[in-house]
Amino acid sequence: MYVAAFIPDKGESARDPAARFPGGSLGEALHPVPVTLPDGSPGAEFIIDQAKFPHRFAADVPEGVARLTAVAQRPVTGAALGEPAPEPGWRTLPSWAVVATEAPDIPAAAQRSMAERAGDGGPGGTRGAAAPPRAGGTARRTARADRKAVASALPANATYELGLVPD
Repeated sequence: MYVAAFIPDKGESARDPAARFPGGSLGEALHPVPVTLPDGSPGAEFIIDQAKFPHRFAADVPEGVARLTAVAQRPVTGAALGEPAPEPGWRTLPSWAVVATEAPDIPAAAQRSMAERAGDGGPGGTRGAAAPPRAGGTARRTARADRKAVASALPANATYELGLVPD
C-alpha cells in the first residue's frame, strides 16, 4: 500500500518524480547528518527536521504522537534517494495507492501519475477504494483480507484521494 508515497518504476529513483513534478517541498524539510559509509567514505543521512515533521507528516494526529514520531524517525541515506529501483512489486502483486492532495512534500500530481502508471503496469496493478476512507482503516482491511477478496472488492486501476488538512 502506497500512502502519499513515491511509487517508482524499475530504474527510477525517489528524485526522478520530484524532477518531473515541481512543487514538492520535501528537500527543504530534510536535515543532512554527516556519516561514514561502510566503505569508509564520507556520506550523508537525512532526517526530516523535527520542528517541521508534525506539520508535514503527522498533521492529523495528536501533537504528542507527532513529536514522538519526529524523534523516532529513521534516516535515509543520500545514496538511497538516488539509487535506481529494482523491478517493482506492483507489477506482480496487488497494490493500493492513496493520494494525499494536501501533503506538501510529494505533489499530488506526482502521486497521482505514479499511481495511475502502477495501475496500468501489470497483473498486480495498483487499486484504490471507491470512496475515500481513512488510510489507516484501508491498510488494516488490506492486511487482513486475502488476495482474492481484496481484488474483488476494490475496482481495478483506481486511485483514491485523501486530503490531509492540519488542525
